[in-house]
Amino acid sequence: MINNLKSMVDSRKVNATLPTNLKSEYQQRIDRLQELSGKQFDEAYGNEMLRNYEDLNALLVWYVKNGDNIELKQWAAKISPE
Repeated sequence: MINNLKSMVDSRKVNATLPTNLKSEYQQRIDRLQELSGKQFDEAYGNEMLRNYEDLNALLVWYVKNGDNIELKQWAAKISPE
């Protein structure tokens, strides 16, 4: 998935700059997970995975409906579960 997106950016089909670092919000979430262990980690990790999946899916669905780049819209439609 990421490699396809990177290829579109590298070939200039998508005009974007890929980030090299995580946003602070996501880094804080990872930092929090690193402080946990055992059952607390398992529960928090599962919640984060679900949250990330829902966030990504919402972004993909939004872009399919509202995006301005046809190549990226097609890519988003292909990988979106909806």
